[in-house]
Amino acid sequence: MNPLEGFEFDRILSEDITTRTINLLGTLPAPDDPSKRLPAVLRLEKTALPKESASVLATQVLTDFSILDHNDVYSWITARTRLPAKDEATAIPADWKLYLICPASPQHISKYSEQARFFVRETPSLYETVTKKWIESIPPKRIEWVYNILEGKKEQESIVFDDKDPELGFVLLPDSKWDRQNPHSLYLQVIVRRRDVRSLRDLTSAHAQFLKHIRSTIKKVVPATFVYVKPEELNIFVHYQPSYYHFHIHVTHIRGPSTGQHHLLDDIIENIELSESYYQRRVLVFPLGVEHPLYKAMEEADPIREFLNS
Repeated sequence: MNPLEGFEFDRILSEDITTRTINLLGTLPAPDDPSKRLPAVLRLEKTALPKESASVLATQVLTDFSILDHNDVYSWITARTRLPAKDEATAIPADWKLYLICPASPQHISKYSEQARFFVRETPSLYETVTKKWIESIPPKRIEWVYNILEGKKEQESIVFDDKDPELGFVLLPDSKWDRQNPHSLYLQVIVRRRDVRSLRDLTSAHAQFLKHIRSTIKKVVPATFVYVKPEELNIFVHYQPSYYHFHIHVTHIRGPSTGQHHLLDDIIENIELSESYYQRRVLVFPLGVEHPLYKAMEEADPIREFLNS
């Protein structure tokens, strides 16, 4: 099955040479009516080089070599990945990872589009008067996919660990950013079962034991499941602003990605134990794209843009 069959390219939304990703906008035929076209965001990312295939990379995987330059013992060369024959499809590892959103909403298109980004200073007052109201205006349907996972309707075959306790419980599963091949690009996500915490701003000292339970469980379960990872190599953190407003935690390898404005879980626990209302009183600084609806809400409330961290 080709999930991109019928894809029609529209334009490049953005690209990032450091992460080897490019985001495309296009359309796909509607499943129930191929005559209708649905907007689609397609993210393409080059996967990490697999150590398991190192012995055949130079001799069997690469072709069409071109020498760019040569000096003494040094040579600069380009090459292409050879397409595998039908009888060796599994011998050559996948070298692209694709992330497809269809139908893509205007918010999806905006999120993956090239745009100016600035650091903003979110004071407790700005959070209460602008950010919190904006969060509450987000349609519940936007995180229906989260509840599909928690309620056992979707992605159950991907779940690494499931703690069903309604207060302390969570689901642990691979994040879409992980190709599920390279150990150093390990990326897991913890989605908590309780629904009264949306983001870092909601955490108080009352949540300390809840977070400690998650931390200790992760440090036992992940190394037991992925034997190449040690507990002390786990990077456990929370984003603010998060990509969606149901509390979740990111887990990566120390040598892997920790994208975005992240707060270490160890620091979060320490902070809320030092001060009951630490995250309700603190100014939080984070990057925000000018096309993000939260940025626009802040700009509408403060036209002279005093919220910018300038």
